[in-house]
Amino acid sequence: MKREKETILNFSNRIYGYHISEELDRLRNDFCPSPGSFTCYTGCPIYMRYITKGLSCNGALDKHPEECRKFICNGGTNMIKTRNINDGKRQLCLTGSILTTLRSGEPATYIHNGKVARTSRVMVILEVAPTYVTFETVGSIYTVQFAKEPAGSFIAV
Repeated sequence: MKREKETILNFSNRIYGYHISEELDRLRNDFCPSPGSFTCYTGCPIYMRYITKGLSCNGALDKHPEECRKFICNGGTNMIKTRNINDGKRQLCLTGSILTTLRSGEPATYIHNGKVARTSRVMVILEVAPTYVTFETVGSIYTVQFAKEPAGSFIAV
């Protein structure tokens, strides 16, 4: 019986007992200077951040997934990071707050860097966690890392 080719993620999860999600692995691979490699590039920001704690990149993703997600999405800034995925949709990672209840079939409204934005119609909510939400719209996949807005940042009109 021929064994199928195993991904690096599946290998690491199986051998080392990691629990790294495919979504977090995709974000990391887009961010990583040496994607698909078993060894980290020494200039990799995740590698440099966690090597002093004795963790590899995968070890960091396993033990600190929320911190790594925020680091990957923000790169230490409040910029929106985008990429095109295989089906032509953009993937956007941003820090902000969702202003409306997320519902399939309705647009999402969020605030990022003090500006309110509205998406196209939400197709599916992919992942909900205490510190972020990932959802797919007609043309994009959004990961919104929640940020606490300073008091007084919203003005009722």
